[in-house]
Amino acid sequence: MAEAPRANGSGNGSGINLPLPWGGSVKATGAAAIIAVMIAGLSYWIYDQIKVRDAILARVMEKIDATDANGQRRFNTLTCKVDLAIYLHQFPKGGIDWSTLPSSFYECMPNFKLKQ
Repeated sequence: MAEAPRANGSGNGSGINLPLPWGGSVKATGAAAIIAVMIAGLSYWIYDQIKVRDAILARVMEKIDATDANGQRRFNTLTCKVDLAIYLHQFPKGGIDWSTLPSSFYECMPNFKLKQ
């Protein structure tokens, strides 16, 4: 029996050309071609999943930053109120000189309602 003719001296012409990072290409046939296609598909899937992960992490970081800013604001308000209470308890009852109150305590002063 006769053998099948070879096209261009390299197998039967089936296969794929794989580009090399440093230039040029390599022809892969058979199992090597299948593995090369599978690796290319896996690489694209990993690249796509990294983009998805980055988008999710960006949303998570925004929520963390918002929560942190809210917690910092509440901590600063609480610290101011504690400092105000310490300052006011230095004076005898009813003897508070409001004109000497430092301006840093103005933001945490309670809003007293007038009795009518």
